[in-house]
Amino acid sequence: MSSRSTPPLRVALGRRQIPGFTYTAHSPDVVEFKVWSPLPRLSLVDVRLWLAYAVLGFWFLFHRPATSWYPWVIHSLVSAGWAWALVWTVRQESFLVIRDIGVQLGTVNALGQHTVRFIAKEDIQDIIINEAITMLEIKTYLAILVKQGTPMVVVFGGMLPRLSVLKCVYREARAILFQPASCVG
Repeated sequence: MSSRSTPPLRVALGRRQIPGFTYTAHSPDVVEFKVWSPLPRLSLVDVRLWLAYAVLGFWFLFHRPATSWYPWVIHSLVSAGWAWALVWTVRQESFLVIRDIGVQLGTVNALGQHTVRFIAKEDIQDIIINEAITMLEIKTYLAILVKQGTPMVVVFGGMLPRLSVLKCVYREARAILFQPASCVG
């Protein structure tokens, strides 16, 4: 088993850092790509803000007029949404490519829950690198065009790695899925 990996880069882009990337060739016909976040599950800023928010919540609870219940409700909804966002943050994504079989997409969230999706080779029409324009950004992503069902499945959709990583994954995945195996002997 050969393995090539790049160390996780520590270049900060605001709060979001460039994720780590690992490429593992299990055999000539099986390759796995992993992208993970080098950020800790809970940063010191999150803990400080959570404590400040808890103090504010207790103040709302004990120092409010009897008729003003809405600050407590707003506080509860915001803190529940914040906790939900922290828990369901994607921590790691994997893309396993198997010649003549298909691909498997895996996702791990902050709680460690795994989600796996398999797409058979017969259902794969093509693999593309595409761009999406959001409010102030152009995001590049790798996608699998599927013949039936959902027309497009985004690979590494929770992490969105750099273009250089996507190019590497694109070339290797296409070589394994769409080029015939070489027979020696």
